[in-house]
Amino acid sequence: MSDLLPISATKQERDLSNAVARIEAVPVDIRDLWNPEKCPVVFLPWLAWSLSVDLWKDSWPEATKRAVIKTSIAIHRIKGTPVAVERYLDALGISADVLEWFEYDGDEYKFKVSTETTASEAVYFDMLEAVAVAKNTRSHLDSIVFHSTLINPSFTGGAVRSGSVQHIPVHINISSDPALFYSGAGVREADIITINLPATSLEVDPVGLFFGGAVQVIDTITIGGINA
Repeated sequence: MSDLLPISATKQERDLSNAVARIEAVPVDIRDLWNPEKCPVVFLPWLAWSLSVDLWKDSWPEATKRAVIKTSIAIHRIKGTPVAVERYLDALGISADVLEWFEYDGDEYKFKVSTETTASEAVYFDMLEAVAVAKNTRSHLDSIVFHSTLINPSFTGGAVRSGSVQHIPVHINISSDPALFYSGAGVREADIITINLPATSLEVDPVGLFFGGAVQVIDTITIGGINA
């Protein structure tokens, strides 16, 4: 590749010139790389690093990553204040309020975080890490309070039935037998098997017919004079 560098240019200068010459071939607009809303997902970690994002997890959803990057500069301006903690949590999708010790008669230089976000292990650890990087060094987290609202609906109502009563002089006689009897039959079938052993016999009824009863079938096999 030809360039306008003098013959005395160093290798580093020529490499830099070649890299800059291909800048137009880059498929991403350079301006988008600095825009949290337009930056390609694969480049978000580098954008977060360049903007000094203190807390980053690859497992976060894309929307959370973009929100954390977008608020990074604003959080750094007020870092160490309750508002910074609240804004960091809000970027993670956690709506919370910070109460300082004098607001709830707690120990000095302690604070609480109160939220109505659903409590889960992942949310809890994200909150701990976000609070740690956004609070000031002097203050210490007292507790995280999760609030849950249980909805138990109660209903009241009534029913009104209106109409007229009519008597129809019709007599219906119904008769039934106090007991019903059933008859049935059970059939037992078996194959006759002959084993050609000395002094061996097998006796099985090929068909058994029974009425109104239950039958337990036991085959008797006689082999060599021993009942089994």
